[in-house]
Amino acid sequence: MYNSFLSIANHRYLASVSNSSKHSFSSTDIHVKESPGDVLIFMTGKDDIDKMVSKLEERIQNLEEGSCMDALVLPLHGSLPPEQQVRVFAPAPPNCRRFIVATNVAETSLTVDGVVFVIDCGYVKQRQYNPSSGMYSLDVVQISRVQADQRAGRAGRTRPGKCYRLYPISIYQKEFLEATIPEIQRSSLAGSVLYLKSLDLPDINILKFDFLDPPSRESLEDALRQLYLIDAIDENGQITDVGRIMAELPLEPSLSRTLIEANELGCLSQALTVAAVLSAEITFRSTRSKDMEGKRKRQELPDGSGWGDHIQLLQIFESWDRTGYDPRWCSDHELQVNENNILILI
Repeated sequence: MYNSFLSIANHRYLASVSNSSKHSFSSTDIHVKESPGDVLIFMTGKDDIDKMVSKLEERIQNLEEGSCMDALVLPLHGSLPPEQQVRVFAPAPPNCRRFIVATNVAETSLTVDGVVFVIDCGYVKQRQYNPSSGMYSLDVVQISRVQADQRAGRAGRTRPGKCYRLYPISIYQKEFLEATIPEIQRSSLAGSVLYLKSLDLPDINILKFDFLDPPSRESLEDALRQLYLIDAIDENGQITDVGRIMAELPLEPSLSRTLIEANELGCLSQALTVAAVLSAEITFRSTRSKDMEGKRKRQELPDGSGWGDHIQLLQIFESWDRTGYDPRWCSDHELQVNENNILILI
């Protein structure tokens, strides 16, 4: 095991950092052996968090009565309903240690008071665009050294803390990147390229443009190819009249082109709904209840009439719209919706 000390920026406390293998450490060791203080556990996503919450609750229940204080295990991730997120920021009950199992949302976006111990798995889910397939994927990747230090910094904010890293120091030093890959280098560049084309800058060569964080040539070529396929640029790479209209819309070029075509076909209202839902990243997540009643309710949802996911999403949203966006309708059909994004859409 490797031990070091790092100072937390803007704080006068130190966090002891320990590196070890995943198999030589148990989170319940903290609960039994350490002084009072909440534990923040970083996991990659909802499924991993749910499994960890169940496993932790089972292990804590099996501890000898009176061997330690009470414990409360709480998940924290982006798809969690607001009423459950609030529990994370409420004060812990007396003589009770909280285990907060979270995604990277707890790295910098949110601060949870009372955290003294951090457990870092060393991985994160990252959205990445593949120019070869023209599709996004959500991949589990190693965090960067900057992210690792940010996670360690969650401990010791109010008093000296400890961070347990579930990977050897050699992984941190030799395999982790110094910083997270810039978003422009893992995103579709069609929108950025279309914007540059719309500026009518003289003698601009997209493939040689001096980006602050230069993307790959493959990504730039993919962006030009995508724009050509939807008539945003011509065979000479010049922006078209359609492309200029698309550039004025605050949407991904593919969605902008969809709206233009939908207007011609007389189905603009439906296309606007789909575009808004996709742009606001509104998702209807099934809670996947295993009981028969839960399965029956899910079967009542629109199925897209054989026309694919986008039509199914439209049908579900229209069904919800007819209720006046009643959150109980989502609950009745075992759907989880981020209400903040719904407000943006409305």
